Amino acid sequence: METLMQAVSNGTKRLFWAAIIQLTLLQALWNTNIEEDCMVFSEPEVVLIPEGKFIMGNDKGASVEAPAHQVAVRSFYIAKYEVSNAEFVTFLNAEKEHLNVTEKGEIFYNDLKIASLKCEHACMGWEPEILYKDGRFEVAEGKKSYPVVLVSWFGAQKYADWLARVSGRPYRLPTEEEWEYAAGEGKRHLKWAGVSKVGRLSEYANLCDDGCMVKEWRYKNLHDGFPGRAPVGSFKPNGFGIYDMTGNVSEWCGESFYVYTTQKEGALTIPDPYQHTIRGGSWLNSPKGATTTVRFTSPAEQCDVSVGFRLARSLSSQTPATLTNEVGGTAHQSDSGSL
Repeated sequence: METLMQAVSNGTKRLFWAAIIQLTLLQALWNTNIEEDCMVFSEPEVVLIPEGKFIMGNDKGASVEAPAHQVAVRSFYIAKYEVSNAEFVTFLNAEKEHLNVTEKGEIFYNDLKIASLKCEHACMGWEPEILYKDGRFEVAEGKKSYPVVLVSWFGAQKYADWLARVSGRPYRLPTEEEWEYAAGEGKRHLKWAGVSKVGRLSEYANLCDDGCMVKEWRYKNLHDGFPGRAPVGSFKPNGFGIYDMTGNVSEWCGESFYVYTTQKEGALTIPDPYQHTIRGGSWLNSPKGATTTVRFTSPAEQCDVSVGFRLARSLSSQTPATLTNEVGGTAHQSDSGSL
């Protein structure tokens, strides 16, 4: 009888431990499925920019900066930091079913070129920072906090659309008007983000200084300590608490390039709807090329080692900013747009 009881006991124990092992395996499989199915993303830290009026543009700058004209901007949020490599890779992996990576390292979202893994222009010893291995994207060691570059306007727009969708908040690219208003601290309209004296510029901005990677472009009166890009937030913020709006990387804005006008009934002209505006200057620019009024343009599919982006967010479902010219007529209604 005792032997029979021991046999029953041992059999029960084996069944018990077999059940435990099976439950453990099922739990591991469940966790794996959850990790694959659940969307992990982070929203940017944002600053609320109050509504106000300011004089946009610069009559003493390049022709595309003129004429200076009064603009009214609604309240909006803008990200404190430029979008990082780590944040962009999260997007790429989340949307990988829509992506195609070519042999040249170009990344297409359906038929739109959104980014490149390889440098295309002005490479200067560039080493890839976003890698594609075994069907997944990852960031090279030590580069997670650097601002993402080699992203087209389409890529910046797709990222904004994706984050708006998964977060339920109206993220988008900033309009030019919002960008300049936030960079120059509203009606103060500082020459650079945070400062108007060139002697203090290295406290606030990463530009092509005396140690810049491109020797022939160096501005010898600056020393910011970075030969190329810097991790986001490495310098002082401007008065609104926003980092790197001057230098580090230039930033895509939401709308197509347009020509300023102050005619009461005149519509803004768009020379080319595929040309989009880039603001802020980068680590490749001198102070002159990185003021808060400087405007550059680039084709929507262009991917460059000096161009990245930051996000804005509407307070609700409102359109971004209604602008008025200096004589009171409506000059431009920004379109947040979605691809």
